[in-house]
Amino acid sequence: MEEAIKIRGARVHNLKNVDIDIPINQITCLKGPSGSGKSSLAFHTIYSESKRRFLNSMPDSFRFFSDRPLKADVDDIYPVLPVFALAQANPVLSSRSNVMDVMGATEKLQKIFFFEGVQTCSEHKIPYEEMELGEIVDGLLGDQVLDEKLALHFLIKKDDYINLFEGQALPSRSLNEEDFIIQSLKTSDEFFEILRIRYKNLDSLDKRLKEIPEIKNGQKLYIFHEGLKKKLIEFDFSRIKACPTCGEASVDHKLEYFSPYNALGACDTCSGHGAILVPNEKKIFSDMNLSIEQGAIEIFNYKRIAPYKKHLIADFKAAGVRPYTPLKDLNENAMNILKQGGRNFPGIDGIFAYLERKKYKKHIRILLRRLQTEEKCHECDGSRVCADAANTIIELGGKYFFYKDVLNYTVDELSYFLIDLVKKRKDFNSYVKNLLKTVLSSLKTAHSIGLGNLRLLKKTKKLSPGEYQRLLMVKYLSYEGSGSLFIFDEPSLGLSDQEQAKLFSGIKELRDQGNTVLIVEHSEYFHYQSDMVIEMGEGAGHKGGNVIFTGKVRKKKQTFHLDLPKKRKPNSWIKVKDLIFEDRICKNIKFPIDGISQVIGESSSGKTNFIVNALPTLISDEINHKKSIHDFSAKELILDDMFEDVIVINSNMGNVTSRSTVGSFLGFSPELRKHFAKLEVSQKLGLEKGHFSTNSDLGKCQTCGGTGKHIVEMVYLEDIELVCEDCKGKGLKPEIANIFDGRLSVWESFSRPMDDVIPFLKLTPKWKRIWDYVKILNLNYLSLNRRLNSLSGGERQRINLLGYLTKQIRGHVLVFENLSFGLSTKELERLCQFLRRLCDTGNTIIIVDNHPIFREISEQVVNFTSKPLNQ
Repeated sequence: MEEAIKIRGARVHNLKNVDIDIPINQITCLKGPSGSGKSSLAFHTIYSESKRRFLNSMPDSFRFFSDRPLKADVDDIYPVLPVFALAQANPVLSSRSNVMDVMGATEKLQKIFFFEGVQTCSEHKIPYEEMELGEIVDGLLGDQVLDEKLALHFLIKKDDYINLFEGQALPSRSLNEEDFIIQSLKTSDEFFEILRIRYKNLDSLDKRLKEIPEIKNGQKLYIFHEGLKKKLIEFDFSRIKACPTCGEASVDHKLEYFSPYNALGACDTCSGHGAILVPNEKKIFSDMNLSIEQGAIEIFNYKRIAPYKKHLIADFKAAGVRPYTPLKDLNENAMNILKQGGRNFPGIDGIFAYLERKKYKKHIRILLRRLQTEEKCHECDGSRVCADAANTIIELGGKYFFYKDVLNYTVDELSYFLIDLVKKRKDFNSYVKNLLKTVLSSLKTAHSIGLGNLRLLKKTKKLSPGEYQRLLMVKYLSYEGSGSLFIFDEPSLGLSDQEQAKLFSGIKELRDQGNTVLIVEHSEYFHYQSDMVIEMGEGAGHKGGNVIFTGKVRKKKQTFHLDLPKKRKPNSWIKVKDLIFEDRICKNIKFPIDGISQVIGESSSGKTNFIVNALPTLISDEINHKKSIHDFSAKELILDDMFEDVIVINSNMGNVTSRSTVGSFLGFSPELRKHFAKLEVSQKLGLEKGHFSTNSDLGKCQTCGGTGKHIVEMVYLEDIELVCEDCKGKGLKPEIANIFDGRLSVWESFSRPMDDVIPFLKLTPKWKRIWDYVKILNLNYLSLNRRLNSLSGGERQRINLLGYLTKQIRGHVLVFENLSFGLSTKELERLCQFLRRLCDTGNTIIIVDNHPIFREISEQVVNFTSKPLNQ
């Protein structure tokens, strides 16, 4: 058996022909400065090549339809193990997926309630009981007094009868088809009558019902009584359970009813999403102090809706309402015209109804979404499932636990419920016992890595990258196999020291089962706990890409080298009282104005929800004098000083594409294109700025579309990636790429490190300031054409920060989340100097990060906690 994964000649990105051995069945930690080549080695070399080879082992028919990666720039990797990789990102955009789905607990909980649950009445919430057929039918008919002379008809659909009794003679029809079907039932379905009853009491009814020929389980029958206002009642002959109070019959107990991803199980109102979109008056009516003529109704700003404005004004004038009357002063009649419509105007409700019918058009969906607010579905209470599943119960100690209520639990609450279930019930079959054991193991792992307070129904797309990665780790840390390779990207992000220890304990269990673990990590704790450390460096970009150390590292006291002025004594504060987010509350919290605050705490304390999501929005509303509708609120928000704006900065770079580059994101690429467009040779050739862009038809290579490469799809073989023969991989037309400014060509200027290019441009004061920031944040080794999706986590974080700093920032509230992500100690020391400089220009800084270096520069350290509302 091989003792190590041997990598030979790795040259991906900045790797300089790296040869390295990664020991099998051990934990290896990659360390080094951001951009030194850690992610390039772990993800872009080992993971990409392992995945490519795995997909190539599939049959040709499978590989032909797979989106597989291209061959990594490496001479050899041997052996190639089955690989699982967790990058620090949340790619989920689906509005249906939630925490429980990602954990893999949804299907298991469905089965537990399917096997152990009892169905209840949707109205009275009591279990169904065994009942005679006569009782069930009598209950379905209700409390109405029926004329005994009028018949009770039992019908079956024609197609169902033919399928059930193939080869038998069709029953005679005593009811005229046209009169009975169209006039009485008003439906196009054809029915056969299989029984007609006139009864005086339940005994006689039950006796006659037994005369119905045997029907297969689950077959639908239909009851029609001539005295029930021509109403057709659906009835399942096979159902012998019903509500003892109202006679509501039970449905077939099927596993499909418990799944929101199944048409049978999804809630009809929200289609299994757990939430619905409703018009938001705050978005429709932009300002109640304005009139119709002054633009008070936001929806009239859209071209297709604007013509309705004149119809509304006409109806207002006919009703004696002046179009210049502010919305807040409109009388009841005017508001009814506005909302429900008048003689000419269809009303806001009518406009929305029209738009709903046109939702198949993308631009209509976008328009509707801008004017709507997401609300929890009132029908399923956010559980996503139909009423039959939602009202299924498990009885414990005389108390009913409904499926929909259990779905609304947190991770810890579900764990307590299942532990109680195991203790109080001893009669589980082996299958259910195994389900309970598996789910409880996953929940225990989730609790140990700080996910205990996460709601099971929380949308996956609303999770932070760290939360999402740890949720996936719940599945991987519960892995019961061997011989695999696991690659993690900074799993300690956002965790306290205690949580890091618990997480590493789970990683050790993976190793002890016979697996290999490779971690890209800056945590000192992970470094000295790992079996081996590989350090990349010495610098970043072209200064990195080398292995400078391999071996075991010892625990040492962490020290920081910072030359900072004394901390200020705060005189004014941002104060918040009773900040509520979902079902948790933070009583009192405050931050010094013109100072730096560090917010620390357990990952499950709600730091992201309260400080990163809720607080900045509330401050923004206060600054802009808005009263918006949110999922959170505060009893009181006090600002001892006013601010220009509030900005949240994290590694989420928003909507960037595979063509987005460092230069386009920061704005340096347009400046470089201006530089070349002003050259004498460019002016003689009539070249504009667009001629120097790989995204413009003026300048991009027409053969490869500006990508610099050409993909040849092979039907039975692996696709081949070839460098574009026309532009030689440059993405620009050759005659443009080679234009020379006396020092560098266009292609060289975009592909060389910024240090070799930017200092030689004529920069305005604004761009000189931004270039200073680039050097302070140690990003000057990047090239302008470097793709954003190829950057490491730390590089993305700092690039995102620079994107906000393109404007002079003064008097702002700056909220940073996980600022230490991807940065070494030396880089953090430089960053701290920069943060102090930002604070000195009149900004208030809040850092949500557990890294100890930020204690050195903070006027206040907040150990954040929140409590459930009911405590």
